[in-house]
Amino acid sequence: MIKSVLKKCSVLVFIVRKARAIKRIMLNKMNIKKINKLLSEGVIIHLMFNDKFLKPYVDFLNKYFNCKKHIVLCKRWFDKYPFPEGKNVFEIESFDCINLVNAKKIICHSVFDHEVIDRFYQERELLGKTCCVIWGGDFTNRSKEKRLHKDLFVLGNFYQYVGGIDEPIVREMYNISDKQIFFRNVNYIFPLNKTILDNVTCKNKGYIQIQLEQSAEISILDSMDLLYKFKDENIKIVVILSYGGDGVLENEIIKKGCLLFGDKFEHIDNYMSPVNYAKHIVNNDILILNGDHQMAFGNTTAHLYLGKKVFVRSDIPTGKFLLDNYDIRVYSTESINALSFDEFITDHFSHSNKNNTLPFFDEEFIAKGWQKVFES
Repeated sequence: MIKSVLKKCSVLVFIVRKARAIKRIMLNKMNIKKINKLLSEGVIIHLMFNDKFLKPYVDFLNKYFNCKKHIVLCKRWFDKYPFPEGKNVFEIESFDCINLVNAKKIICHSVFDHEVIDRFYQERELLGKTCCVIWGGDFTNRSKEKRLHKDLFVLGNFYQYVGGIDEPIVREMYNISDKQIFFRNVNYIFPLNKTILDNVTCKNKGYIQIQLEQSAEISILDSMDLLYKFKDENIKIVVILSYGGDGVLENEIIKKGCLLFGDKFEHIDNYMSPVNYAKHIVNNDILILNGDHQMAFGNTTAHLYLGKKVFVRSDIPTGKFLLDNYDIRVYSTESINALSFDEFITDHFSHSNKNNTLPFFDEEFIAKGWQKVFES
């Protein structure tokens, strides 16, 4: 009897999954037809997948720009993140059947998607009207040993790039000419906006809270070693493991954190909404970014706006970019070895940094930057 019921349930689950798959395929075909009809000389295409940053960006895009002039093509990669919404937003399975050549311009919102690289490599004429948004790791994590010829060709031949922080490194890595444009001060809209950050308050903790990275990164293990000398101080070490990682790394981080810091170590493995994440980071006193490439820029500016002390590796361009363009000062992670605890927790620039981060949260200022991207 039980076996019979289980068998029927299994068949039912299979039928439901099959029906959903067929529905997705049909919806994809319908959307492709709509998209190709809408494409014209005056339309800008946005290629993306639903990471945590993309819905806020699309909301911003449709608030400040004519949605009829922008078509958003989005893949549903993650169920835990909100999917972009709007009359100009289309969920698709693949970019293959989209006539991208008919678009006025293409905005590629990262190159983590291998299909995007394949498409641009096959249709190289598209590169001449494509602006690529650099996130950091999508370009700089590709070691020389692992980079394929098509990666080198595509990533080095976009017409334009958004991402001034990584410009020196990316130009050298991919032999990008001076004729190719980098928009250095075009900022992305981040989920942690000024309204959210202005409405959170720090609780009276009685200890120094230190966050290592903003996702599951192997560099957290090295950062723990740096901080081990402070294990007897009144501290709390926090790591966010709901983003990134491969399962094995998270376990290694948790094991080492508990071993070195005991009950002074905490890991968070549930995805937090922007409001809840803001409520968390307002209680941080220090953020340490010890990764070997530029990342977590939104986290960096949010912490600085809240008056928190931020450490970043000196060989990563984030610190120089912030200082040269916004007079914002961060500290070098390499300096921690030589610091006393009092020196480690003291921040001489928190007030000026807070004021100087305001452009990153000014939507009208950000919109002017994107207008340059769209019109050039």
